Amino acid sequence: MDQLTNKAFTNIFILPSNESQMTKLDEAIKIYEDGYAKHMKLLEINPFLDYFSTFLYILAVLTEDRNAATESKCQKFFSVGDLVMLLKKSKNCWYLRRNIMLFYFHVYCETEMEISEFQGDYNQLSEFVIDDWHEIC
Repeated sequence: MDQLTNKAFTNIFILPSNESQMTKLDEAIKIYEDGYAKHMKLLEINPFLDYFSTFLYILAVLTEDRNAATESKCQKFFSVGDLVMLLKKSKNCWYLRRNIMLFYFHVYCETEMEISEFQGDYNQLSEFVIDDWHEIC
Protein backbone atom coordinates (compact mmCIF):
# COMPACT_ATOMS: atom_id res chain seq x y z
CA MET A 1 0.00 0.00 0.00
CA ASP A 2 2.89 2.35 0.68
CA GLN A 3 4.01 1.91 -2.93
CA LEU A 4 0.52 2.83 -4.15
CA THR A 5 0.33 5.96 -2.03
CA ASN A 6 3.83 7.21 -2.84
CA LYS A 7 3.78 10.55 -4.68
CA ALA A 8 6.00 9.10 -7.41
CA PHE A 9 3.17 6.70 -8.31
CA THR A 10 0.31 9.22 -8.46
CA ASN A 11 -0.33 8.42 -12.11
CA ILE A 12 -1.50 4.89 -11.28
CA PHE A 13 -4.65 6.05 -9.48
CA ILE A 14 -7.97 6.35 -11.23
CA LEU A 15 -10.08 8.37 -8.85
CA PRO A 16 -13.67 9.63 -9.11
CA SER A 17 -12.44 13.17 -8.51
CA ASN A 18 -10.56 13.18 -11.85
CA GLU A 19 -13.05 14.21 -14.57
CA SER A 20 -10.94 13.09 -17.54
CA GLN A 21 -10.42 9.65 -16.02
CA MET A 22 -14.15 9.29 -15.29
CA THR A 23 -14.96 10.28 -18.88
CA LYS A 24 -12.53 7.64 -20.11
CA LEU A 25 -14.10 5.10 -17.75
CA ASP A 26 -17.59 6.01 -19.04
CA GLU A 27 -16.42 5.34 -22.59
CA ALA A 28 -14.87 2.00 -21.59
CA ILE A 29 -18.08 0.95 -19.80
CA LYS A 30 -20.16 1.95 -22.86
CA ILE A 31 -17.98 -0.23 -25.11
CA TYR A 32 -18.35 -3.13 -22.68
CA GLU A 33 -22.12 -2.73 -22.39
CA ASP A 34 -22.53 -2.48 -26.18
CA GLY A 35 -20.69 -5.79 -26.54
CA TYR A 36 -22.74 -7.28 -23.71
CA ALA A 37 -25.97 -6.16 -25.38
CA LYS A 38 -24.96 -7.92 -28.61
CA HIS A 39 -24.47 -11.15 -26.64
CA MET A 40 -20.93 -11.63 -27.77
CA LYS A 41 -19.50 -14.83 -26.36
CA LEU A 42 -16.10 -13.30 -25.68
CA LEU A 43 -15.96 -9.67 -24.77
CA GLU A 44 -12.79 -7.76 -25.38
CA ILE A 45 -12.18 -5.82 -22.20
CA ASN A 46 -11.00 -2.28 -22.71
CA PRO A 47 -7.52 -1.93 -21.10
CA PHE A 48 -8.60 1.13 -19.10
CA LEU A 49 -11.65 -0.71 -17.71
CA ASP A 50 -9.53 -3.78 -16.99
CA TYR A 51 -6.95 -1.66 -15.16
CA PHE A 52 -9.54 0.13 -13.03
CA SER A 53 -11.41 -3.06 -12.15
CA THR A 54 -8.17 -4.82 -11.24
CA PHE A 55 -7.08 -1.79 -9.23
CA LEU A 56 -10.24 -2.02 -7.11
CA TYR A 57 -9.72 -5.76 -6.73
CA ILE A 58 -6.13 -5.28 -5.50
CA LEU A 59 -7.21 -2.65 -2.98
CA ALA A 60 -9.96 -5.00 -1.76
CA VAL A 61 -7.48 -7.85 -1.32
CA LEU A 62 -5.11 -5.58 0.59
CA THR A 63 -7.85 -4.89 3.14
CA GLU A 64 -9.13 -8.46 3.56
CA ASP A 65 -8.03 -9.12 7.14
CA ARG A 66 -9.30 -5.98 8.85
CA ASN A 67 -6.15 -4.02 8.17
CA ALA A 68 -7.26 -0.71 9.72
CA ALA A 69 -4.51 1.49 8.25
CA THR A 70 -5.07 0.24 4.70
CA GLU A 71 -8.86 0.40 5.08
CA SER A 72 -8.58 4.01 6.18
CA LYS A 73 -6.46 4.92 3.16
CA CYS A 74 -8.85 3.14 0.79
CA GLN A 75 -11.83 4.91 2.38
CA LYS A 76 -10.14 8.24 1.67
CA PHE A 77 -9.60 7.28 -1.98
CA PHE A 78 -13.14 6.00 -2.58
CA SER A 79 -16.02 7.20 -0.43
CA VAL A 80 -19.28 5.27 -0.28
CA GLY A 81 -20.76 8.07 -2.42
CA ASP A 82 -18.06 7.42 -5.03
CA LEU A 83 -18.94 3.72 -5.03
CA VAL A 84 -22.63 4.55 -5.50
CA MET A 85 -21.70 6.81 -8.43
CA LEU A 86 -19.54 4.04 -9.97
CA LEU A 87 -22.36 1.51 -9.60
CA LYS A 88 -24.76 3.91 -11.33
CA LYS A 89 -22.29 4.33 -14.21
CA SER A 90 -21.69 0.60 -14.62
CA LYS A 91 -25.29 -0.61 -14.95
CA ASN A 92 -24.57 -3.78 -16.95
CA CYS A 93 -20.82 -3.89 -16.62
CA TRP A 94 -20.62 -6.89 -14.30
CA TYR A 95 -16.89 -7.09 -14.83
CA LEU A 96 -16.51 -3.81 -12.92
CA ARG A 97 -19.54 -4.11 -10.61
CA ARG A 98 -18.19 -7.31 -9.07
CA ASN A 99 -14.98 -5.61 -7.98
CA ILE A 100 -16.79 -2.49 -6.77
CA MET A 101 -18.88 -4.69 -4.49
CA LEU A 102 -15.83 -6.69 -3.38
CA PHE A 103 -14.05 -3.42 -2.56
CA TYR A 104 -17.12 -2.19 -0.67
CA PHE A 105 -17.36 -5.39 1.34
CA HIS A 106 -13.70 -5.50 2.41
CA VAL A 107 -13.18 -1.77 2.91
CA TYR A 108 -16.50 -0.76 4.46
CA CYS A 109 -18.39 -3.81 5.75
CA GLU A 110 -15.68 -6.08 7.07
CA THR A 111 -13.93 -3.31 8.97
CA GLU A 112 -13.27 -1.88 12.40
CA MET A 113 -14.84 1.46 11.40
CA GLU A 114 -18.32 2.33 12.65
CA ILE A 115 -20.94 2.11 9.90
CA SER A 116 -22.84 5.15 11.21
CA GLU A 117 -20.12 7.51 9.94
CA PHE A 118 -21.41 7.13 6.38
CA GLN A 119 -24.98 5.95 7.03
CA GLY A 120 -26.74 7.95 4.29
CA ASP A 121 -24.69 6.68 1.37
CA TYR A 122 -24.52 3.23 2.97
CA ASN A 123 -28.31 2.81 2.66
CA GLN A 124 -28.22 3.76 -1.01
CA LEU A 125 -25.31 1.40 -1.69
CA SER A 126 -27.08 -1.42 0.16
CA GLU A 127 -30.02 -1.03 -2.24
CA PHE A 128 -27.64 -1.53 -5.21
CA VAL A 129 -26.11 -4.62 -3.63
CA ILE A 130 -29.54 -6.14 -2.90
CA ASP A 131 -30.79 -5.36 -6.43
CA ASP A 132 -27.66 -6.92 -7.95
CA TRP A 133 -28.05 -9.99 -5.76
CA HIS A 134 -31.64 -10.49 -7.02
CA GLU A 135 -30.56 -10.03 -10.62
CA ILE A 136 -27.68 -12.51 -10.30
CA CYS A 137 -29.82 -15.16 -8.59
